[in-house]
Amino acid sequence: MTQAAIAISHLTGAAAGQELGARVREQLGGEAPHALIVFASPDQDHNELLDELTASCRPGVLVGCSSAGEFTSEEAGVGMTCVVALHAPEMRFASALGRGLREDRVGAAEQIVAGFAGLHTPGFRHHAALVFTDALAGFADDLVDRLTLLTGGVYRFFGGGAGDDARFEHTVVFHGTEVASDAAVALEILSNKPIGISKSKSKSDR
Repeated sequence: MTQAAIAISHLTGAAAGQELGARVREQLGGEAPHALIVFASPDQDHNELLDELTASCRPGVLVGCSSAGEFTSEEAGVGMTCVVALHAPEMRFASALGRGLREDRVGAAEQIVAGFAGLHTPGFRHHAALVFTDALAGFADDLVDRLTLLTGGVYRFFGGGAGDDARFEHTVVFHGTEVASDAAVALEILSNKPIGISKSKSKSDR
């Protein structure tokens, strides 16, 4: 059975990672999440945050990005970090990072697809991928077009661009404990039931 946890923290750095990790594990009944999605203020110490978050809740895969305002169904604001955690034994998750968006979208797309398991793993009817890009690197549409071609059109791609509170100075994506710019990260989701996808605009796109 799929379980989901959502948590938000006003703390920074390692303290935020520890608080969020504890809340995720509590909501999941002590289980480690199979996938963890992180949205963090550009003012965070992202390296400390990701290191402690990984240590405290041991996600199978972690992806995310810097954001421009953070929110859950209960709270919204700036300067915070929020996470969405999934514990789903019936699904399979993988993550992949593509570098060099500005100069080589083909290469970045190939790096991402090389990290996907679905093209070589039978037994799953539905293939999807959540993609976050360094918004300041641009070319997100072209990247998705190339991902679609490389995967033969069998994946549904969705996601958005990293933000930095509308400063337009520095945006980053997260892959595990790595913080990367001029890059895109993808969370592959393999399932036997379709993934519901809405077109609502997230604050990370602003």
